[in-house]
Amino acid sequence: MVAFGFVHSLNSILALRLVHGILFALGTTASATLAVLVLPRNRKGEGIGYFSVTNNIAMVIGPLVGLLLIQYMGARGLFIFTSLMGLLAVLVGNIRKLPQDIVLPAKKKQAGIHWSDFVEASALPYALLGGLVFFAYGGVLTYIPMYMKSLHLGSYTSIFFMTFASVIVLTRPLIGYLFDHHGADWTVYPGFFFFISGFFFFSGVHGVISLIISAAVLGVGFGALSPAFQTLAVREAPASRAGVATSTYFWSLDISVGLAAVLLGMVVQSVGYSVTFGIICTGVVCLAVAYYIYRTRFLKKK
Repeated sequence: MVAFGFVHSLNSILALRLVHGILFALGTTASATLAVLVLPRNRKGEGIGYFSVTNNIAMVIGPLVGLLLIQYMGARGLFIFTSLMGLLAVLVGNIRKLPQDIVLPAKKKQAGIHWSDFVEASALPYALLGGLVFFAYGGVLTYIPMYMKSLHLGSYTSIFFMTFASVIVLTRPLIGYLFDHHGADWTVYPGFFFFISGFFFFSGVHGVISLIISAAVLGVGFGALSPAFQTLAVREAPASRAGVATSTYFWSLDISVGLAAVLLGMVVQSVGYSVTFGIICTGVVCLAVAYYIYRTRFLKKK
């Protein structure tokens, strides 16, 4: 990050961005995996929920702090600050050592490179479900500025994200408790209900109040579904494959958010923002049905 403050050409910026992206992927996967490994099995849902909360808080506070730093310290000051934060993260991450018996490398490994070296098959169903949830959320993340501008509510976009993140933080303890003590269905089905309802309200936003309501309802749904599917994806894999399972899950999320920006953009051009979010709402209903079928039919046969 320090190097970003000293480059003067587009090619240098692109090269640094490539390196930064690789290291960011390694860091996020490693930190999520470590969080999963140190959690007791009967509290994984709650623990991953709290881990996700810190990400949500960072997503809200980060842009605000970044804008203030650029305003008062310039871009170079911003990059120095973020570099120090990265160094602090490395130091804090090494304070606690993992017990020797938490994760062990596979004793037998086939020669050469295989698909299983990068993808955990047992995590794929929940990674796909989580990815589709993020595909839906990616539509909001990408197109809300233009959507709000078309409704003459552009100045209230930040209120949407503040409400969205605040609701996730406030509901996380209850969601984690329900997951660990009553099972995944106690969070996933209500999560789908709120997520679907949130998109229904969001597609019909006509003022500030309806915008805040849709943000709150979407926040409850997204806050329930995202950590639930991540927990289920990692829990399906053996402990020695927790890192690959976590990587598989985040890989699905990254692809889904990227595809949402491209595919939903074509839909928006054809039918407009409100109808697009209505279509997403219908898609989430189908996703809920797919989850029900998978849990009640496929898993019973295993």
